[in-house]
Amino acid sequence: MTDASAPYVPTDQEVLDGRYKGDEIPSGTLPGAKKALGLAAVLFLLLMALAAFKNRDPERTTEDFFLRKLHQPAIYDAVLIGDSRVVQGIDPTAMGGKAFNFGFEGLGLTPDVIHAAAKLLRPDGPKILAVAFSAPALSQDSQASNGFTEVFHLNPVQQFNLKTFGPAERYLTSKRTAYAYRTRRNDLGFAGVETDRDLTGEREKAYDKPGYPMYDPKILQTTLGELEKLSKEGVQVVGFRVPTSQKMYFLERDLSKVPTDLPAQLAEIGGRWIPGPQRKFVSRDGSHLTYAEAQDYSRWLGEKLGL
Repeated sequence: MTDASAPYVPTDQEVLDGRYKGDEIPSGTLPGAKKALGLAAVLFLLLMALAAFKNRDPERTTEDFFLRKLHQPAIYDAVLIGDSRVVQGIDPTAMGGKAFNFGFEGLGLTPDVIHAAAKLLRPDGPKILAVAFSAPALSQDSQASNGFTEVFHLNPVQQFNLKTFGPAERYLTSKRTAYAYRTRRNDLGFAGVETDRDLTGEREKAYDKPGYPMYDPKILQTTLGELEKLSKEGVQVVGFRVPTSQKMYFLERDLSKVPTDLPAQLAEIGGRWIPGPQRKFVSRDGSHLTYAEAQDYSRWLGEKLGL
């Protein structure tokens, strides 16, 4: 039989759920709750550590890979700027190791990225700044979610946190694929992808729907303005497009409205355009070259750049 005059003592769960509305939580009622919270915290940390371990990359993590691009010495004859097509499609080692891949996933062309890349050029070298133009890189979407900006403005503490906890967070939140997918990175900024599945048809169909990237003339004019300044300072400005499937090229031209007179516009500011290769290069999804094709294309592009 309970004593009606005894004060009510809420259960640990009632306290945690906020169901106890008393003015004061009686002493001695929280040990169980504290223990549960402590155990949950330990389990969370163990889970993060396990995720980081399972996601370990023998070459380096994705986060560290992109952060390292911001801390390169000024020793390169050429620096290549672009989005994921550059990241996965241009291997400087196939160019003789004199260039650096300054590509970022989801990169949008901005003055910041152009000048950050130019700082990596060797002062007494040919100083070649090669820009890969694409519909995504020239769209407002890439300005709002810019893979370069996301790491460029991080302070040292934020960079440490990204390298330390980023891999675990990415492992816990990323979607799993039903096909083999391997990334091979190197110290010159290239991250080629090997996969056993061709997603070209699927990605082309997905592009031809509302939500595709729309070319923004203001972004292009701002980009050309910054490149013109560098051209006047003695930098060789070069423009090109990483090979895509034929249909993807037409989708960007007809839907995203990427201008076909880019070569002429680049020439007006003192730059030059490298026309696409005559041979067809194979992509894994219509936009990104396969690892093997990236090697061949990089050798071809290196020759065109004079490396």
